[in-house]
Amino acid sequence: MRSAAFRALATVPEVQRVGTVEDGEELMVPDGEREIRLVVDPETSRVVRANLLPTAGGGVAGANHGHFIKLTTEWTDDFPGGTTGVAAPH
Repeated sequence: MRSAAFRALATVPEVQRVGTVEDGEELMVPDGEREIRLVVDPETSRVVRANLLPTAGGGVAGANHGHFIKLTTEWTDDFPGGTTGVAAPH
């Protein structure tokens, strides 16, 4: 699923493949006043670095110009907020 999403993203005319970099392929996605830069591992289709990340409060956190934030992701059974288990019924 993830690899299909990145293949679809690559067909958007504004998205540019910057090139091969350490850990993968760098993509640049224009977003109005900003450029979102992602490094995608082609073997796993995971984003391993990015220059901007969404925050829990709806904002954006960013790295200094030319730098990236390294990302690590794993599966979890924990819900946001640190609780474990089945969500309470509404």
